[in-house]
Amino acid sequence: MVTSNDGSGFQDVVHAFEELCRHPQVCRIDADWVDAYGRRREPPPARVVGILPEPVGPPPEPHPIQREALAALEATRAAGNTAGLVVLATGLGKTWLSAFDTQRAEARVIA
Repeated sequence: MVTSNDGSGFQDVVHAFEELCRHPQVCRIDADWVDAYGRRREPPPARVVGILPEPVGPPPEPHPIQREALAALEATRAAGNTAGLVVLATGLGKTWLSAFDTQRAEARVIA
């Protein structure tokens, strides 16, 4: 067991984690478990290459947080930088942000 005497609550976190690991619904995943899962798993439907669904509507627009990040990326590039790092909380649209950024004219692949 890992210990800490700094009073930061680290022991509380360790204890909570260990309790989660002892929960009755937690099971050990080994090769036998994976094989059994593979036998009971229904495979996803086959995809037909080259056929795309019809668009449902106009593409989404960046929300305010994404617009702020796009402006910061633009300023970073204007300052001569060729790479940037965007940190956003889960659910704030980092994947969409990267798509919006890629759509911009100055976005290009760097080999």
